[in-house]
Amino acid sequence: MKRFLLMRIILGIIFLQGIFYANQAKASHTMGADLTYQCLGGNTYRVTVSFYRDCIGIAAPTNPFVTITSASCAQSLGVTCYPRTGTGQEVTPTCSSAVTTCNGGSFTGIQEWVYDGIVTLPMQCTDWRFGYSLCCRNAAITTINTPSTSTFYIYATLNNVITPCNSSPTFSNKPVPFLCLGQQFCFNHGAYDADGDSLAYSLITPLQTATMPVTYLSPYNAANPLNSSPTTSFNTATGDICLTPQALEVTVMAVLVKEYRNGVLIGTVERDIQITVMNCNNNLPSLSGINGTNNFSMTICANQATCFNIFSSDPDSGQTLTVDWNNGIPGGTFTTGPGVRPTSVFCWTPSSSDIGRTFTFTATVRDDACPYRGSQTYSYTITVIGIQVNAGPDQAIACSDLATLTANASGGGPYTYLWSNGSTMQSITVGAGTYIVTASNGSCSARDTVVVTMPYIPIAAFTNSTTACANTPVTFTDQSTTTGGAIWYWNWTFGDGTSSLQQNPTHTYSGPGTYTVTLIVENTLGCRDSVSHTVVIASPPVASFNWTGTCVGSTISFNNTSTGNPTSWNWTFGDGTSSTAQNPTHVYTNPGTYPVTLVTGSLPGCTGTITQNVVVNPLPLINAGADQSVCAGNSVTINATGGTTYTWSNGSTGTPLIFTPIGTTTLIVTGTSSS
Repeated sequence: MKRFLLMRIILGIIFLQGIFYANQAKASHTMGADLTYQCLGGNTYRVTVSFYRDCIGIAAPTNPFVTITSASCAQSLGVTCYPRTGTGQEVTPTCSSAVTTCNGGSFTGIQEWVYDGIVTLPMQCTDWRFGYSLCCRNAAITTINTPSTSTFYIYATLNNVITPCNSSPTFSNKPVPFLCLGQQFCFNHGAYDADGDSLAYSLITPLQTATMPVTYLSPYNAANPLNSSPTTSFNTATGDICLTPQALEVTVMAVLVKEYRNGVLIGTVERDIQITVMNCNNNLPSLSGINGTNNFSMTICANQATCFNIFSSDPDSGQTLTVDWNNGIPGGTFTTGPGVRPTSVFCWTPSSSDIGRTFTFTATVRDDACPYRGSQTYSYTITVIGIQVNAGPDQAIACSDLATLTANASGGGPYTYLWSNGSTMQSITVGAGTYIVTASNGSCSARDTVVVTMPYIPIAAFTNSTTACANTPVTFTDQSTTTGGAIWYWNWTFGDGTSSLQQNPTHTYSGPGTYTVTLIVENTLGCRDSVSHTVVIASPPVASFNWTGTCVGSTISFNNTSTGNPTSWNWTFGDGTSSTAQNPTHVYTNPGTYPVTLVTGSLPGCTGTITQNVVVNPLPLINAGADQSVCAGNSVTINATGGTTYTWSNGSTGTPLIFTPIGTTTLIVTGTSSS
């Protein structure tokens, strides 16, 4: 049997008013309901009642009260559920111009009401039962006794001993289907479980109370809730139910969804649904199977991306179709393209944890017929197979060691192996690195990654003194660390062709330039690391100076003539005095030879030094002889000694001086010496 689901909402005559609304004074409102729960943490649960009402019946319940019992724990409590904000919306699939009974019109209208309540269970029990009952069913039902006075009862169960904080399956499709007379109808509730548990389905007799089922009229029963040819078929693995109605009638049915984890039953949810058979004249849209085939199931490999197309069609050429899905497979994507007959693409990459499990999602196609939009819902089932491979845990090795990695596949061999280093062996021996192994059995493949590390590799580091000048020692300080062993080896290369094995060496560069200094360290585990820095060596300034004046007691001027852009000057004059002026002056109080030193400085801390001897001469002893007497008009010769040059007070220079005085005259001679 082709596995497809459909909700046929049909344009046409709803059918005889007597069938739908006979005994209207007794008409109720119940067209379907279900009860689910969601764990919020610990033993606290959100209980949800979903309720579907016929808009011509009485109002929906205000605050449903859900009973909660456990026979094994002797517990009996309950929770009041309150309507969600905005609930009570109409869910009738009509076109925008059709007015249903929900809004005073003539077309059958349906509302969905959703209620929530929060309850904390007092303990963990194997047989918790949540139940809700309300009167009454729709009086238009034709297959059970006294429907207008028959209550309905829905329930869910929970074993929170085996699986604490379990959430129940939920339903993604509305439980209010309409069937077309003489047309095959397949329906699925779209149940899915957020915890990824396995689901199994069964048809049960709808309930009036926790212990009392409804009474079907002969020949109807839970397995054949309406007149169908062929008879009703039901898939316990997927929940698909298919019927081909042969009479205009209204019936009820119930499906029980059992939830299993690791093969153990942990909970159930029940859904009660009303089905109405109509005369129809709209051609329903349809969806293809996988990639346009009639196949609605497939088997795929874990960890491999899978995509397939779903094509839509409709015999009514003037209609535009829309397609959506129920998000039934977590992690899957469903993309619908443009156009009046859109193509949808489903993609999914299952993980290794999905191997051996079967997943189902539903897709619904809708036309834009009026007043009722035609639609069908199809289920697509995917079984995940595959292998798993484990290459072992990540490994840490010493730097002189190698690691042996072994891959072990499971899930159905024989297997082949391919490592990321190109090896096809099951085991490889390698050094540090990241290694990926791919195992294959010819159908499916799986991958695993192993990281081999050398966690004890030292970290090389050093600093050097800030002074970096040619002919000035530079101090290098080792800052290396290691998490294992101890560093025992240092190898420095200074970039000028020299090296050192000291831990903290000093080095003097003979010339300026930029040098790359590299330090290699090794610890006692045989692990090495290296680091390189650049050291810039600057040219030092060249100190030089000259001076004027050499006599004791006179001012000597020192003239700085240094090159290399010095920025500081440090003078020592050899007599215990000093100066930081660029061009200082100095007076020596005693004759002698004085070593004068100039130290010039420039950035980054470079210096230049020069020392010169400055000879300070004593003052000369000038002698012009004894006073002399001459007759008026006569000349006298005066000889000066003790100097090298002489200047007389009458303006004459040199010696001897021939002088003719006019009266008594005093002459003063000033002499200088050359050394």
